[in-house]
Amino acid sequence: MFLHQPMQNTLLNTDNDNLPHYQDSILNMDNENIESRMKNIFKEHPQIIFFTAHMHYDLNLPKMFVQEDNITYANSGAVWNSWGPDGSGGETSNPEPSTGLHVKVFPDRVEIKGRDFKNQEWINEYQHAVRSQENQVGELTLKNEKFKKGQSSEIKAEFTNKSNQTEKNVKLSLNTLDGLSTDPTSKTTFDEVQPGETVWATWNAIPDTKREPPFDGRADFQLGDHDTSVTTSKSKTVVNHQSISDVKSTIDQLRKDKEVKNDQTAHELKMHLKAVKHFGEQERTEKLIKHMKSFKSLADHQKDEGNISEKASETLHASADSIINGWQK
Repeated sequence: MFLHQPMQNTLLNTDNDNLPHYQDSILNMDNENIESRMKNIFKEHPQIIFFTAHMHYDLNLPKMFVQEDNITYANSGAVWNSWGPDGSGGETSNPEPSTGLHVKVFPDRVEIKGRDFKNQEWINEYQHAVRSQENQVGELTLKNEKFKKGQSSEIKAEFTNKSNQTEKNVKLSLNTLDGLSTDPTSKTTFDEVQPGETVWATWNAIPDTKREPPFDGRADFQLGDHDTSVTTSKSKTVVNHQSISDVKSTIDQLRKDKEVKNDQTAHELKMHLKAVKHFGEQERTEKLIKHMKSFKSLADHQKDEGNISEKASETLHASADSIINGWQK
């Protein structure tokens, strides 16, 4: 399905109250409940892929492709006059990027790839495959800690049963990890996995002392007649949820202590961290560090405007520095 406007609370910045042009579209007419009615229809038809435009955001940005509640949302980028978040709760234009989508339909899946037209190359952050419902047996993710030469670290594979039936004899395996020696540290075979249930396995990995990261590898799961795989790069922490969550909790506590003066300021600070979290998930260290530095600038701006105290500013600066230092190691 194609529509110009995105739905509220789906793609990047569509939940940003500072940008009402994403809330005041034809999909948010409260007296008609159009948006909620459409979402309820979509949930009954998970084969729907909802393509939208309007935002003109660069496809390199996080949360331009979202899957939730059995619905797939995909933004199409912009071939001209791109925009994106300015790091302070608003938007800024960037005329340089020219991006769009390349879509191929197969009997069992739809492949959606972001294309950088200006540089004539694929966008690594926008490579997705949407499988038909009958082929959505399971979803596999691979997570790891930071690697240093010669020091062991843990790799974790999680399998979520996306089917409507109990899957039996599920086996997780770790393969072709070039430059890493691995040993399982947990069970890797599961007799049964219920619908919606997630199981996991871990391996201890030791990088080759002669090799520098990144290390490329593959995790697989096998169950009955089905199998699938996921490829990952293990040079950085995949996601630093806890650190970002800590900063958000700090903002909540500062608001409770009245060091942050109003809810709107707290919201703007936490909104900025959403983009940081997504850059962490995509292992885009340079972008993450840049956005955490702009978070410090945002804290300075809010202090100058009288919206946060000196104590709050110092606390947020220390939290940001902690995250930056962790990613620079």
